[in-house]
Amino acid sequence: MRILVVGGGGREHALAWALKKGQEAGGRGQRVELHAVPGNPGIAEIATCHAGNAENLPEVARLAERLQPNLVVVGPEDPLCNGLVDMLAEKGMKAFGPEKRAAVLEGSKVFAREFMGRHGIPQPKFELFDDAESARRHLDQVGAPVVVKADGLAKGKGAIVCSTREEAETAIEDVLEKRLFGQAGERILIEERLQGQEATVKAFCDGERLAMMVPSQDYKRVYDGDRGPNTGGMGCYSPVPAATPGIMADIVRQVMEPTLKGMADEGRPYRGVLYAGMMLTKEGPKVMEFNCRFGDPETQVVLPRLRTDLSEVLQACVEGRLGEVSLKWGDECAVCVVAASGGYPAEYERGKVITGLEGPLPDQALAFHAGTARKGDALVTNGGRVLGITGLGKDFNEAREKAYKAMEQVHFDGMHYRQDIAANPLRRIGADSDGIRGLERELLHADLTGKVIGAAMEVHRTLGPGFLESVYQEALAQEFRERQVPFERQKPVEVEYKGTVAGEFRADFLVAGRVLVELKAASALTALDEAQVVNYLRGTAAEVGILLNFGESSLRYRRLILTKKVKSAKSAANPRNPR
Repeated sequence: MRILVVGGGGREHALAWALKKGQEAGGRGQRVELHAVPGNPGIAEIATCHAGNAENLPEVARLAERLQPNLVVVGPEDPLCNGLVDMLAEKGMKAFGPEKRAAVLEGSKVFAREFMGRHGIPQPKFELFDDAESARRHLDQVGAPVVVKADGLAKGKGAIVCSTREEAETAIEDVLEKRLFGQAGERILIEERLQGQEATVKAFCDGERLAMMVPSQDYKRVYDGDRGPNTGGMGCYSPVPAATPGIMADIVRQVMEPTLKGMADEGRPYRGVLYAGMMLTKEGPKVMEFNCRFGDPETQVVLPRLRTDLSEVLQACVEGRLGEVSLKWGDECAVCVVAASGGYPAEYERGKVITGLEGPLPDQALAFHAGTARKGDALVTNGGRVLGITGLGKDFNEAREKAYKAMEQVHFDGMHYRQDIAANPLRRIGADSDGIRGLERELLHADLTGKVIGAAMEVHRTLGPGFLESVYQEALAQEFRERQVPFERQKPVEVEYKGTVAGEFRADFLVAGRVLVELKAASALTALDEAQVVNYLRGTAAEVGILLNFGESSLRYRRLILTKKVKSAKSAANPRNPR
């Protein structure tokens, strides 16, 4: 199978890597012949790179005609929004990515906002302006903070977060009057600035169906502590503890499915990657932006967790048969750290010699080239964001260790990178909400996986029966251990709660021996003191016959005693008749 990847950044390197690796993940066994335009030195290690400009559509189309690939995978937004997929389709070639009429979802911020309004998709309040004076008068009414956005594509710099009135006025002047972004800034949006936890949510789409990817979260600011100017992204991690299964279900129901259906209803069937930049607010998830492609550096943490052959998924999207493909994802955590050129995101020099990649990286570490080039035999810098180093591990601590250990062996003059990528994902929740109070470190304890963290936070999202049912399951597991009876973690168990069947729960989603850590998650998410949460649970637990004996300052449970019946586990709970 011959595949042509269009683009030359870190995202495209990750795509090429995943396509090459996909055959090892249970693919159809067909040999993959990879090509890229223009590619980069990292991609050149696994594919044939062709000179060219990804934004020169006729040039890319001529190369595709010459190569006759089975599939063209378009990485960047500009060729998508300008109609490369349409041009290739006219020549009888299959390309992964939305057509121009669908890519407008990213190509025009105004279209996207008005589309969301038509289809009831949750979003911030906004107003549209094409003259600076009207925009300034609007500031008199709404004040600050706000977000000022150019309508068109602006190389990722068109959304300006303004904390003060002065910053907002400067943004209006730069975009509408000085035309900093050219034609892309003929119109602007002034939007309500949302508060909460960010998450990047993506789905594969075939026009009618969608298949969700695992969520991720990136770091836009250039310096540690989310300080300094915005960048294209200085790092990323996956999973996102705040994007719990329940919240993800809400996003699918309220955002992804209505978007896919709405685009089809409006004659813009969407095939490709639907990327929603979400803010998880107190009122629920809201869309900050839509993109029409894989993100960068989000791709570098999402695709390493994919277990399904990527080429099969992309082909199914293009051919309208996504329902035939089952996506499988790994449970590991992934952390990507970006190494940038000195001066980035402002002016920077190119051509700095890069060392440290001549030999192998540490186990479970990957290097994705973003802004690199060859100068003779030397690998040199050729962009602001130069490399993305991804580490994989059973938890965030291990993934971070892998990424930063690998980064330590890389060097070029002026190189800088953030030291706090995924240092504490839950701390970012506390940036815009109340009451984290140092609980994140315990939640990110070395033996807690991302899956478990997400499950714990989901359990505690409401502090209602769901929590009590999870305690019930934990109590059951504890009693089994005390009676030395095997506990079948993969089997769903029906729980009797106040005389009724509350539902089925998979015990492998619960944290044996981590109830107090979960309590701390509950207090963080609900802005309650730990003592309040414990007292609340003691009271409500008594109603269902569970005795909780917690030490408020202890990090581990002391004892859970099961005193209620578990319908489908009765025999298993009896040591004389273990299931």
